[in-house]
Parts: sequence; C-alpha cells; structure tokens
Amino acid sequence: MRLRAWTDNDKQLAGLMLGLGLRHRCVGIVTGRTANDITSALSKGRLERAHGVERVDLKQRQRPWTDDEDVLVDDLSRRGFKDSQIAGMLHRLAVDVTERKATLGL
Repeated sequence: MRLRAWTDNDKQLAGLMLGLGLRHRCVGIVTGRTANDITSALSKGRLERAHGVERVDLKQRQRPWTDDEDVLVDDLSRRGFKDSQIAGMLHRLAVDVTERKATLGL
C-alpha cells in the first residue's frame, strides 16, 4: 500500500512537532503515518525538524507555553483533535489545553 504524498502543510506541521521534541508516534498520528514512516522520511531527507523551534522539556508539565506550542494547538484543533489528545502529545493536562485555547481565542 502506497502512502499519500507529503503535503507542504504536513511537512511543516511534522517539522514543528519534531522540533519541539515530540515523539515520532505523535507526529505519525497527526499526519496519518506510522512512527517508522516518520523515521524513514527523516533519514531519507524528505522531512526535517523545523529550525529555530525551541525544544520543550516534556517531563516538566507546569511550564510556560511557547509560541510554537500555541501554533501547534491551533493547527491540531483545526484538524479536529480533542483537547485530551493534544494534551497527551504535549505532555500537558487537558484542562491546560482547554484554558490555553480560550486564551488564544480558539
């Protein structure tokens, strides 16, 4: 089975997620691919981590929100992901994502 081609939007979103330090599995869920697909695309140069993105310490749940996380919350919300799913990817509480979306006017 052949995967659909990477869109520019998928590449940009995946690059942002990888730049933040999110797991390949999470990137795969969002882009409709497997973790192995993400690893392969990285190794073959078809995908790269976004430059200038500050990697977040995912172990620290109570951390300030970054501009890059805000962009990701917006994009994932528009794609129909639930707050609990976004929270799981970002290693935050669902209520924190809900509150952040309200702050951002989403």
